[in-house]
Amino acid sequence: MFIHFPAWNWTLKVARGEYVAVGTAPKLPVLDEAEKSIIYWSGAPESYVSAELLSALEINGLTLRRMSSFAIGVGTIELFATNKIAGVYYENMNVYDGCAEYAIASSRGQPLYSDVGSGTLRLSDIRSSQKGLYYPGYYLVLTRPLK
Repeated sequence: MFIHFPAWNWTLKVARGEYVAVGTAPKLPVLDEAEKSIIYWSGAPESYVSAELLSALEINGLTLRRMSSFAIGVGTIELFATNKIAGVYYENMNVYDGCAEYAIASSRGQPLYSDVGSGTLRLSDIRSSQKGLYYPGYYLVLTRPLK
C-alpha cells in the first residue's frame, strides 16, 4: 500500500508487513469525541458486527459514527493513521482504498475484526457492482485494544 498526501507532503507505506510514515503528520481538525469514535462512510455496522463485539465497544465507551456527521475535509485514512479516532469500520469496501486502514492496523499490530474466521479478509475475492470493484464483507480496526 502506498498513499501520498501532496498538500501535506506526507506519505504512508506498508510493504511486507512494515508500516512507514514519511514526512510530518498533518494537524487535523477533529471533534471532541474523536478518540471514542469508530468512523464509517456507509453501511450498517449493527447488522454485520457481532452483538458480543458491539457490547464490548459500548463497555469501552466507543461509538460508531457515520463520517458525514463527524468531520468535513478529512478522510478516515489520515485520521486512523494519526490515531485521532478510536477506529474505522468498512463494509463491502472498494478495492482502490478500502483496505488502507486494514493494512495499517495489520502492520502496526492494532486490533482487527472481520467476518472471516481467520480474522483476515480474502483479498483475492474481488467482486463487481455498479459502483466498481469491491471486497465483500466487513472489517473493523481499532487504534487501541479493548479493555
